[in-house]
Amino acid sequence: YIGMNAFLRCTRLTCAEMHFVTNMHHSIFRGCKNLKTLVISGHGYDLPNGGDGIDNPFFWDFSAIDLAGEGCEDALVYVREKCGKLLDFFVRKELKDRMDQLFALPFDIPAGIIDENINTAINEGFHECYLMLLKYKRDRLCFEESAELGGRFEL
Repeated sequence: YIGMNAFLRCTRLTCAEMHFVTNMHHSIFRGCKNLKTLVISGHGYDLPNGGDGIDNPFFWDFSAIDLAGEGCEDALVYVREKCGKLLDFFVRKELKDRMDQLFALPFDIPAGIIDENINTAINEGFHECYLMLLKYKRDRLCFEESAELGGRFEL
């Protein structure tokens, strides 16, 4: 575990290299204004704003999806644990390319999470997200639409 502010205002730190850490606080590099390069599991990130540029949980979440797609097992575990939160964020922001990346990972997102996000997409009028979620549910979770069920799905 890497705790909050682990490298707080370490101005001599210019580069950090680490394996993807699944248990950490997101603001481990706060105030590291000279941190310009972060390498996570061999994947490099340029940080024009220093450590404060990654003092955001979504930096880690977005990085994890990229790394999980490249086969990083730790990142895959991290994304699997947070897939509900991530999918909800992607649907609400209509980040369809990120939904595609999440859907391409080699694990199935639970049907309950998909259903919650289908409801969100319908309520928010995000039709393309709704269709992507229905397609995922049909293709990956083997649900079929049934006219007798009024448009609901059954296994």
